[in-house]
Amino acid sequence: MAQSRKAAFQRRQAHLLCITPESLEVMLMNQRAEAARLFAALSMVVIDEVHAFAGDDRGAHLLSVLERLVRFCGRDLQRVGLSATVGNPEEIGSWLQGSSQRPFRLVDPPRPRSERDLAVDFVPEPGQLAAAVARLSQGRKSLVFVESRSQAERMASAVAGRGVDVFVHHSVVSRADRQLAEERFTSGQNTAIVCTSTLELGIDVGDLDQVLQVDAPATVASLLRRMGRTGRRAGTRSNCTFLCESGESLLQVGALLRLLEQGWVESVRPTRRAAHVLAHQILALTLQEKGISRHLVSSWIARATPFRDLTETDVQELVETMLGADILTEADGRLLLGARGEWLYGARNFFELYAVFSAPQNLLVMHAGAEVGLVQGFFLRGAADDSGPVSFRLGGRAWQVRHIDWTRGVCDVEPAESGRVPSWMGAPGTCRGHCARR
Repeated sequence: MAQSRKAAFQRRQAHLLCITPESLEVMLMNQRAEAARLFAALSMVVIDEVHAFAGDDRGAHLLSVLERLVRFCGRDLQRVGLSATVGNPEEIGSWLQGSSQRPFRLVDPPRPRSERDLAVDFVPEPGQLAAAVARLSQGRKSLVFVESRSQAERMASAVAGRGVDVFVHHSVVSRADRQLAEERFTSGQNTAIVCTSTLELGIDVGDLDQVLQVDAPATVASLLRRMGRTGRRAGTRSNCTFLCESGESLLQVGALLRLLEQGWVESVRPTRRAAHVLAHQILALTLQEKGISRHLVSSWIARATPFRDLTETDVQELVETMLGADILTEADGRLLLGARGEWLYGARNFFELYAVFSAPQNLLVMHAGAEVGLVQGFFLRGAADDSGPVSFRLGGRAWQVRHIDWTRGVCDVEPAESGRVPSWMGAPGTCRGHCARR
């Protein structure tokens, strides 16, 4: 949300606020008085696509912030989780409850059997895949899902110039370019967005005709979400065309479709012993409250489900460890940020504390004062070892490096005719084998 819109919202508050956990964290840490006023009458919190939070650190962070929010409101907030693609809703409901005394209720009305149009094509020849994507996308609006950011850049490059307007959408493309792709896609009729899971959830891409899936997604849940982007117009059905490059991916697609037909979807197993997230939250609390008694830590956040299996002894041992490392200090019975904690996290107004985890060093790619996206430092260092200028593809375009400011983390570029596709480090992709009946 732009600063002007934030200011307008604070002057004249609406009945509904859409916000991310990270932005909520910023409000609690930096605008405590304003947050207390803003959330004084809060009665309900809705977590959309709750399964996307439950299985990782971001979910542990979300529930921690909710527990802190309850203290601002002074009431047991109603918590509502929304999901259509989780195999263990009772467990996720229990996870979401945290310290709430409200009873869990599962709302799962009966639905008619879904009608879907599915097709599988085997395209093993080099160059055949891009031609197939271009042919199927002619005169239509398509989402082309791939399984990595590098693959998205390669596919967009290969499809470009084949009679279809092609855009790229993944997590390290600049926000401006992602928004441009969404806007152009909404108004176009001969367009394709090559994307990763960034377009599985949330973003409205309008009147979509089809989903093309290169090889197979990792889970049945992911397949359901991607197909669910289609079939929203009257008289249309959800659809997905699989384009498999290998016999292995063909086999995997067959297995996923068989599980889909049987009504199976993966379970999400939330953590209940996230000590590293608790450490992060203790730091955030010391800043939010200008110091906090170690004996009040549990009453603030340790009752959140992600910390349920940590004993009070575990919590105090964690505090002692942070004190011993000078990340925390204790004065007049209150925990405060220590000298080493200030040094580690104090830069940029404690920006590092607004997120639960840090990615490998990313450099901001800039052209003519505009943000292009992010590229990881290890890639640029490796590319610089090669002879000649460093060129790479990002956001569906080729760029040549003009200058890298390693201190500021900025890479200045200019347009190029060609470039190699960067590699990005991330969580390894796996095909999950543990499923539960939907």
